[in-house]
Amino acid sequence: MKFEGTVFVGCFVLVCVSAVYKDVVYVMDRSGSVKEADFDESVDFVYNVTEYLAIGTSEMQVSIVIFSSSHSEEFDLNDFTTKADLLNAIKNLRGTRTTGKTYTYDAIDYVRENSFSSAKGGRSGANRTVVILTDGLSNNFTRTVTAADELRAGLGAEVFAIGIGSTVSKSNDELKGIASDPDSYYVHYIDTFVYLCNLIPALVPKLD
Repeated sequence: MKFEGTVFVGCFVLVCVSAVYKDVVYVMDRSGSVKEADFDESVDFVYNVTEYLAIGTSEMQVSIVIFSSSHSEEFDLNDFTTKADLLNAIKNLRGTRTTGKTYTYDAIDYVRENSFSSAKGGRSGANRTVVILTDGLSNNFTRTVTAADELRAGLGAEVFAIGIGSTVSKSNDELKGIASDPDSYYVHYIDTFVYLCNLIPALVPKLD
């Protein structure tokens, strides 16, 4: 792996690595248990991770799906082909209203059925990664774990699960059921949204 440089994230040293051919979909919880200021922290986290990645049609593409009782794809994988445009689109998600329940399984099913399709910018031969951020348990454990199993098996996607807050923890069975194996690599947990930035040095090398 070719190293391209070293940057500092707070008190962390982060080594930027060479680009990969990968399609990444973030699935972000905006249910009523998430304060709007906390959703903004999630947006800032995705923004800051993206700053350290190589973005482009021959490198990494990014899409974002937000969910609660319903879900929506805020932009497709091929909507923004430069890092500057992509970062601006991510930043514009700040201020999103949070409301509703936690239908994680519906969002995962949507990603499996739509987000990586060629119509949405998915590329043949690209590695597929899904990063799910949630502050709580879904409304249906079995359906959520089944949806994640089908996503991994059907698309060969690697899935990261990031749990935030007291309702979820690293030992949570649902987070483990969502994420790829091993859990020690694919499951992340943080006490509160404001500390999401502490996960940047852990996640960036795994995406790049």
